[in-house]
Amino acid sequence: MEGAVRDLLTENDPETMHRAWLDSNIVSAFTESVYYPYTSLKYHTLLVAVLLDNYRSGHEFADFRLVVDDADEIVPHQSS
Repeated sequence: MEGAVRDLLTENDPETMHRAWLDSNIVSAFTESVYYPYTSLKYHTLLVAVLLDNYRSGHEFADFRLVVDDADEIVPHQSS
């Protein structure tokens, strides 16, 4: 399991890394509640990455909006 997590953290391409986190069952296993999948390490990490990317681009917290894609129409590495 350690190697699988390390592989997720060593990718250099942001879109590939984003897709790998979305597809990972390993990081989904670490969750605050089995009833709420969006409390998992997977989604916390993706949210922090999006916030950091936007802060570095000069955006402020008030500029952010939650975007939920249809399950069959996921836009990878979307941060706006």
